[in-house]
Amino acid sequence: MKPKSSDQILAEMQADDDGLFARPIKVHTLEKLATLHLYVGGYASACGGRGYYVDGMAGPGLCRVLGAKQPPFFVHGSPVLALRAKPQIRRGVFLEQNPRSVTALRQRCERFGARAVVHRGDVNSDLLKLVRSEVPGGAPCLCLLDPEGPELKWQTVRALATMSNRRRKLELLVLFPLDMAILRLMSISTEMSTENIERIDAMFGDHGWWDIYQSRRRGQVKPSLAKRMYLDMYTSNVQELGYQVQSKRIIAPRRWGIGRHEMYHLVFATAHPTGDKIMTGVFKRPFALDFPVTGQRPLEM
Repeated sequence: MKPKSSDQILAEMQADDDGLFARPIKVHTLEKLATLHLYVGGYASACGGRGYYVDGMAGPGLCRVLGAKQPPFFVHGSPVLALRAKPQIRRGVFLEQNPRSVTALRQRCERFGARAVVHRGDVNSDLLKLVRSEVPGGAPCLCLLDPEGPELKWQTVRALATMSNRRRKLELLVLFPLDMAILRLMSISTEMSTENIERIDAMFGDHGWWDIYQSRRRGQVKPSLAKRMYLDMYTSNVQELGYQVQSKRIIAPRRWGIGRHEMYHLVFATAHPTGDKIMTGVFKRPFALDFPVTGQRPLEM
């Protein structure tokens, strides 16, 4: 089967403004959503209608593309993309902390009936018990963890990966916000605050990153190598939880006066060869998703 073009992918992600609260996103977020969209389709097919999808930081279910000059001006958020997958997933379980987002997501999920479960709560304190109560231990389950900064604690990732009541490990798709947030807390010119050190410790699960940081401050490690080392440390920790792990860079596209630059990495973890194979194909494929902002259509059309 011929791969979908970027134009086709955006058309499938496109949504109408329903007047409810929508999350503003920059154009590079379209690549994250496209990655999820493509993977969930393959995942649902492989699961034969038995698959569950969990979104630990779900948002309102609709995104507004900032700076868009042409459609799509709005795209479905991750919860609605998962529920719209063909073939269907069995159920989507969504957790969101922001009251305004919860209200909007519940209204957008009404048309999916019992296939959608929306709860208000915090990913670190509430997600584990929500998964235990809503997802059968033998069912396939993909869990998206999509933080904007270092708020996702390692203890949450580890607890989800090692749930005692599950006969089948959760698949995890984790946003690792390296350039977008983490490096901004790692001041090179001044001492880091105790608060920021504790936040990064909680995200990595230990203090091992500190040696890389100090080498970077002393000029012994170049910025590009330090970034690679931070990512390798995180992915190695995930791998030690019993997973096959791969990652994908998300890069902000070139805009007038601004060059391309990394934003974050998507880290995918699975214990199932089929999931690893599907995501390998998704991660390797090129996207041209910036034309709503740049106005230049992709050549692949």
